[in-house]
Amino acid sequence: MTVKVTPYLRKKHDLQKPHNSQKQHAWQKKCLIAVATVLLVGCSSCSSLNTSHGSASATTSSNQNSSSMSSLKQYFSGIGFLNGITRKDFSAHYNIAYGQDTRQKLDIYQPLHLTNSNPRPVILFVHGGSWEEGSKDDYLFVGESFTRAGYVTVVMNYRLAPVHKYPDYVQDTARAIQWINQNISRYGGNPQQLVVMGHSAGAFNAVEAVDNPRWLSEVNVPVSSIKAVVGIAGPYSYDFRTDSTRDAFPANAVPDQVMPDRHVRTDAPPHLLLVGSKDQRVKPANAQKMHAALQARQIPVQLQTVEGANHISIMAAVATRLSWYKSTRQQILDYLAKTLKS
Repeated sequence: MTVKVTPYLRKKHDLQKPHNSQKQHAWQKKCLIAVATVLLVGCSSCSSLNTSHGSASATTSSNQNSSSMSSLKQYFSGIGFLNGITRKDFSAHYNIAYGQDTRQKLDIYQPLHLTNSNPRPVILFVHGGSWEEGSKDDYLFVGESFTRAGYVTVVMNYRLAPVHKYPDYVQDTARAIQWINQNISRYGGNPQQLVVMGHSAGAFNAVEAVDNPRWLSEVNVPVSSIKAVVGIAGPYSYDFRTDSTRDAFPANAVPDQVMPDRHVRTDAPPHLLLVGSKDQRVKPANAQKMHAALQARQIPVQLQTVEGANHISIMAAVATRLSWYKSTRQQILDYLAKTLKS
């Protein structure tokens, strides 16, 4: 750890303006533009989840899966490069088990120079990947981004489909929340100041694990310990039965049994739902329906758009080094600064 960073919330103009020294940072901008290009190309061929009002026939599902897997490979290639240029000015603990399965592990990222007298709020991040792909190892940039803002950050793995179908991956999210509730104070985090966050399929997991009272009840965690939920481009309300993701759900299941917008508890914490204005994979209608379901239960919720973002760039812009590119990171930090103070 060679650089000391004082945790802070960067101002909007700091995130959007280029550095004054153009010569010093010209190479950085070129690298980041290259990363952004890879991410955008990776998303351009993504097949759209059946998340709006249309449907995808079973005869085209194999083509959809092939397109999706190709896109994911391009995405994670870009993420690997992004992680490679991410600053390593934090402390980290890797591959901590929260269960018995090899996928039931998590990583903890800490701001430097934590003290037990001043425990920090905690973010649990759940990765995406259509419930079949993805790894916590690809999200070092998430750990760095939020530790830089002063949060103890936990990035988790979960068991994957098609071997593990709903609700296994949701239960894994609840188990990780339980682990945090019981153990995070040893790592400088405040277990009573937890934010549960996810992208895409991970946003589904995060929202369902918190909003459906069944899952936290199973692990004996009070919902009051969770102060906010942040969903980034999540598929909260769609008919999976004719979609390429149908193998992530039980064969005889119907949307009313599994979709998070059907399971909102009356004492759910505040929510921030982010959508990309150019997201063609998970349509904003998902978040709109989730927003309506939360409002119907009188749960505080904000539905916000990241302009110009697609399904991949909305997540990539969580990275500190891409925070100038889209507003994802700043919207999240602004929301949490207000919500955790209230």
